[in-house]
Amino acid sequence: MAQRNYTVIKANWLGVDLPIQPLSGYGIQIEGVLEDVTNYGTAAQTFAFAGELKRSAVKLLILYDDTVTTGDAALFRGQEGTSGTLVLTTASGKTDTGTAFIQMTNVTGAVGKMTKLEVTFQPSGTWTIV
Repeated sequence: MAQRNYTVIKANWLGVDLPIQPLSGYGIQIEGVLEDVTNYGTAAQTFAFAGELKRSAVKLLILYDDTVTTGDAALFRGQEGTSGTLVLTTASGKTDTGTAFIQMTNVTGAVGKMTKLEVTFQPSGTWTIV
């Protein structure tokens, strides 16, 4: 399993910049799928790249105003299962763009603290890294 990890510093969903909480270490994990191609009787295991990449789900923590009916509320409330374009900018300046599904949302709040929305996106299909 070959993996690459990136730290996300900016995010955009359906053309809207998201106020993600800074310095939370959001990660994009990309895994290369490897196949065991070891011949019978060979002492050492041999692997080959299967020609596909698996992306882990991406969780973003968004500073959220739950009194608004536009913006974050309109983008995410009741939208689980819908897909759209997600653009993630990494700490190294690379932009990762592709289709993702909103897999899960979770609104959290505490007295005297800002309300936060955790959104889990599941990447789907081919993504571009520029």
